Parts: sequence; C-alpha cells; structure tokens
Amino acid sequence: MTKRRSGGNEPTFADYAAEAMRSEADAEQYPESRADCLLEAAESWARAGEPERASALLRPLIAEGGENAEYARFAVADIAFGTGDTELGYAELAGLRAARPRHDGPCQLAAELLAERGDLAGALEWYNLAVARLSDADLEEVALSSAGYLTAGMVLAGRAAIRSHLGFTPDDLDRLAPEPGPRALRGQARTGAAPRGFTPIDKIGEAVEEHGQQTRVQVLVYRRADLAEAESRWPDLLIPEAHDVYYRRQEQQCRQMSENGTSSIILVAAEPQPMAEYAALHGGTVHDDDLRLAYLNAKVARGDSIAWPPPRNGPCWCGSGVKYKKCCGSPANR
Repeated sequence: MTKRRSGGNEPTFADYAAEAMRSEADAEQYPESRADCLLEAAESWARAGEPERASALLRPLIAEGGENAEYARFAVADIAFGTGDTELGYAELAGLRAARPRHDGPCQLAAELLAERGDLAGALEWYNLAVARLSDADLEEVALSSAGYLTAGMVLAGRAAIRSHLGFTPDDLDRLAPEPGPRALRGQARTGAAPRGFTPIDKIGEAVEEHGQQTRVQVLVYRRADLAEAESRWPDLLIPEAHDVYYRRQEQQCRQMSENGTSSIILVAAEPQPMAEYAALHGGTVHDDDLRLAYLNAKVARGDSIAWPPPRNGPCWCGSGVKYKKCCGSPANR
C-alpha cells in the first residue's frame, strides 16, 4: 500500500498526509461514516510513508468487531505486505480467516492481494471463502444482469481466472462468471420475483409493497462528460442546477431508494448523441418517457450499465475517474 514519492504531477508524501488528516477530520464530523473515514485515512497514511500511524488507526476498528473490523484487518495485512513484512501480512490474513469473516468484500480483497503477489493457491482459497458468502440472490443477479459490474460477478470472475491459471476444469460457478464485455442474459427469474424491468422512481413504494424487497430499479443518469451537452441540447429536460448538486442529488436518491427497500439499483448512462440518434431512428423524441425507457432497456440488454453502489475503490459511477469513496460515495454526499 505504501508508495514512493514520484515526479511530475503524482501526489507527494505531503499530499497523502494532508488527505489522511482530512479523512480523520471527516471521521469526527461524520460519526455515521467514522469507520469508512478511518479506513481511508489509514490508506493515505500508508501512502504517505507512515505505516505505523496507519495501523494505529486500524487497531481500534479491529477491536470493535463487525464488518468494519474485517476490512481493517485486511488493510493491516495490506500495509504489512507493502512494507515488505510478508510474515506479518500472512499472519494478519490468518487472523482475519480465524475470525470467520461474514462478508465477501474482505475475502475478495485478500484474494486479489495474493493474486497480485503470485500466490495463486492462496488467492483461490480466499476466492472460495468469498463465494461461500454470496447469497442465492447474489448469484441469481449475476445470471440475470450485466454481471461484470456486480460485486458477486467480480468475485466469480476472479475465482474463474485463478482456477484457469491453475489448470482446473471449469465448474458451474466458473461458467456463471461474467465474460469480458457485454454478454447475453442467462437464467430464469424465480417464481414470485420482482419484475426485471424499469420501475419509475415515483412508483418504487408501490413496487416494494407488491413484490417485497427484490425490486429492481434502473435509472438514467448523465455522466460528467455528457451533462453539459445534455443541458445544451435539451434545456427543458433537466432541472436547472449546478453539476455538483446534480450528482449529489442522484447519489442521495440512490441511498434513499436502498434504505426504502430497493434491493437492486442499476445506473444507465444517458449519452446525448446516441440517445438523439435512437430517438430519430424510432420516430420519437427524448422528451417522451416511453422512448427514454426503451433507450434505457436497450442499453441494459447490451450489458451497458453499472450496479449502484460501485465498489469503494472502484471508479465512481459519475464518470469522474476518481474512486467512488473519494467522489460521490464520500461522507459529504450522504
């Protein structure tokens, strides 16, 4: 996790230290996000060349137990490997495994870390632990959707890649794993499952009541590279507001939907020129709700969508190129 100072425009140790202090301040200002902020602060301190200070922030989280403790234990192992202390790194991973992690995320991270180090056998053990923590609903979602964007899909894809490198014959989970690029949808919805189609935002409450908490919501959003063009083309289609306000509102809307029982939120990028061409081809207008819905469904069918929330360390859904946890997923947007 630690990084050397480099030239050019790369962040310096001082930059990382400043970022770490901001994250520690956020932990005080946003107590509901304290653990996330401390994890981010620890990562920045490690990158600033202060691994001891980073680990000191993580030890209390480990003592508190729960999901945050699992991520903190992984982070300590990552820091140890980054400083060259391989023995401590493996010891921390052993401690994480002995604590019987309940969540797939830390297991996936441990698998990726060992795979990067060339320990494929160790990586496979952690991928198997991650898969064992996926629910039937997680696996079904992979089968029915653009799985390459789903956490469960990434776990299965990572496991399949490691098994292939080790020469194993593909099993059922390997065959379920997403392939690079768009692919056809596979599988059948279980009896009584919520519809896979679009649920209008103002109908979410009714859909949850009718179908339970398996409601799937798909939302058109404009990424940062496209929002200005969309405003210029269709000024009466969007609410007049600052771009930062637009993305904050979209993020908060997704969080509210999730808290209200929506189990699957899929974001689909509305690209102005392709959407205009789609409207012309089908003899409609982008101001027509039905046409925008058809455009959305066409993109989803091609696998051109992203599940919300994206991984904390993955790129933000808004297209900024920044990690989600540092962009729309930061505590300030909650």
